[in-house]
Amino acid sequence: MEKVYYLKQDAWTCDDFYYLNRYLNRMFIYAEKYEEEIKSLDITKMSIETKTIIRCLLEFQHKEYFMDKYPNLKELKNIGPLKTPIYLENPPSYYHDVYTKYNILW
Repeated sequence: MEKVYYLKQDAWTCDDFYYLNRYLNRMFIYAEKYEEEIKSLDITKMSIETKTIIRCLLEFQHKEYFMDKYPNLKELKNIGPLKTPIYLENPPSYYHDVYTKYNILW
């Protein structure tokens, strides 16, 4: 089964993006446990939304150094705000500076 972070996101709802955010959040919080999965992430196969969520999580968790530690994450240094916002809740009820900076709204 293909990992959630590689799936096509054309018709995703805020619930889908919320799940993706939680999945990735857990992966990076418990990075030692998920180190092999982190090392194997293929950023080139991910949507811009997924890349941006990962970039937000690394910044939110103060783990920007992962972009140097793991060569496969280096490309994330170039990620800027999404052109079209995505929502993790509808309507948004929570705003965090890191997420808002990248146009991801709670």
